[in-house]
Amino acid sequence: MCRLSVVVVCAALASCGDAPAPEGGVVRSGSIDPVIAADIIAFNQQAEGSASFRQLGIICRWELPISVFVQPPVERANAEAALKYWESAAGVRFAFVGSDESPRIVFREGTDGIAVVERGFGARSGIDGTFADNRARSGFVVLNSVAARCSLSDPLCVYIYRHELGHALGYLAHNKIPRGLMSEIGERSTTFDQREIDMVRQLYALPHGARVEPDGSWSVPVR
Repeated sequence: MCRLSVVVVCAALASCGDAPAPEGGVVRSGSIDPVIAADIIAFNQQAEGSASFRQLGIICRWELPISVFVQPPVERANAEAALKYWESAAGVRFAFVGSDESPRIVFREGTDGIAVVERGFGARSGIDGTFADNRARSGFVVLNSVAARCSLSDPLCVYIYRHELGHALGYLAHNKIPRGLMSEIGERSTTFDQREIDMVRQLYALPHGARVEPDGSWSVPVR
């Protein structure tokens, strides 16, 4: 498995989660590329997707590795292929679990809230539960019967699984990159645009509860 090279922003602290707050009400701070910061703000921190289940204004991501449960009759091989792609391309790690208990992302068959998009395929996904620091607790990928049983020989099947998993990971809005995996325009792409990879890698390098600013600065406020 490809492992994410996380930037350790609190190496000097005895414990990232238990460090005393300095004056000013911030426990940690740093800076990132402003272009990547803009994408994190647009597609995660301030995105409307899953806004009913999380706090806007701070990032929302999973603790790694992310537990994943695949509920039959969803094809486990399809989910596994999408997970491996995200691992190899963006460095996000996963672990399959044998029960539907949070924290986890669940792949399941259903029709709730699903619109058919092409050739009978339909799916939706997101984050529907968080902890107090906005860390993801519950996520889902719901697929209709066509998508749940599709063959990876079909590029649309590959796209559906990879794209919907992206939303469950925290890419909570569509971008406008012509051939991006998470785009809402142009031809459907089964592969990442580099800008999407950069956004996800940086998102998962930030500490839970971080607030990212347009200039690239970030901080973890005291709660």
